[in-house]
Amino acid sequence: MNPFLKNLALAASLAALASCASMNGSKSDRNASRAQFLDEVWVSPSLNGKAVSDKFTHVYFAPVSVAKLKEQGWWSSQNARSQAALESDARDLANYMHLALITAVANYPDKRMLLADQPGPGTLTVETAITELVPAKAFWNAAATAAGFVVPGAGLLGAAGKGVIGIEGQLVDGNTGAVIGSFRHRDKDKFAVVNLDSYKWYAGSEANIKDLAERSAVVLNTPTGKVVKGASPIKLVAFKTD
Repeated sequence: MNPFLKNLALAASLAALASCASMNGSKSDRNASRAQFLDEVWVSPSLNGKAVSDKFTHVYFAPVSVAKLKEQGWWSSQNARSQAALESDARDLANYMHLALITAVANYPDKRMLLADQPGPGTLTVETAITELVPAKAFWNAAATAAGFVVPGAGLLGAAGKGVIGIEGQLVDGNTGAVIGSFRHRDKDKFAVVNLDSYKWYAGSEANIKDLAERSAVVLNTPTGKVVKGASPIKLVAFKTD
């Protein structure tokens, strides 16, 4: 197991023991933190009741991992050429997410947290991974056959036909190296924009990523009394470029 996933598993185990909220309850039960835009959150007692800026002066965003995506059954069923295309787009999306997190903090007004280019003392390290990606059903219907993709099994993409993104992450204390928080979130695309000419399979997830990054910047830079909730879904029709 790679170090990131090993630490994430450790954080999840600690969450089950240390959190007063059950991870098996409702969405609100699984997240007792003020980051209410996320499905599940665990925070170490060392951070409970404190603003992030009370403990840290800087934040470092590690590159976003996509290693776990290859475990998706529908992805692994594709031929080598198709898998390469999926992985290329996934890495582009991971780079987009990494830049979105950095930009959101850099542009936050009256920011308390500064950006760091590496882990270290006084720095909170945020490690994230995209763990699930499913393209919108509209893209499959319009482009999958021509691109040589197959969809094994019925009902894989769901009746709604929207794309899905799953994200996991952890927070590491730069002073001690300890994991002091972990989170997990899964969301459907807020809209189903399909650009068939560019063959960007996961473009619909960019809105979710941008929203997550902006709300994360609020949590990092505001006092403990500020509760950050999720946004209302936005629905737009799919389109094909000329």
